[in-house]
Amino acid sequence: MGSSRDECSSQMKFNSNEEVLCYCKQVSPISTSWTKENPGRRFYGCSRYRVGVSFSIGMKTSFPKELGTSFLLYEKKKIRLGNENERLRKQLWNAGIKVDDGDNVGGSISTGVVGSNVVDDEATRKHDGESEEIEKIRVEVDLLKEENRRLKLKACSNKKSKEIYRLCFLVSCVLNGFILLFLKSNSNGNGFLSLP
Repeated sequence: MGSSRDECSSQMKFNSNEEVLCYCKQVSPISTSWTKENPGRRFYGCSRYRVGVSFSIGMKTSFPKELGTSFLLYEKKKIRLGNENERLRKQLWNAGIKVDDGDNVGGSISTGVVGSNVVDDEATRKHDGESEEIEKIRVEVDLLKEENRRLKLKACSNKKSKEIYRLCFLVSCVLNGFILLFLKSNSNGNGFLSLP
């Protein structure tokens, strides 16, 4: 971790394991910001940021701009597909079709976004982890696409089966009407369906 120290190293405090410490003496892991303005910016951030500790020291090394942009695009696509899958699940549920968890193709539909668009990622401690992170997101997006396709097929088959049921009901009503008319025309003058 000595190579990641920059001109701010005089301000940083380290523990015995060479990990950066916050002002509150907590370990500050390397985090990556995936905001729209500055995707891929890496920094040391306090793990107690949520409770009011505002410790953050930037690093010189960051991801290439293209990698950050593609990561954001995949994240947006993942969120959009997750929302669409959830909408389809609700439609199927409202239509009376139970969607089992066993039908789930896989992948979490959580965004992985923590706080103000900051993702804490252990895999990004090395630049080798960049492609792994993108590949992981790409796989999740592919799984969500597959689940989306499966849910659309299930919804479409449900719609077709409802149309078939309606058609069968209509045909049975028409046949019953013809049967009643036939019986009416064949009845004698004593009344409709009277006994002989």
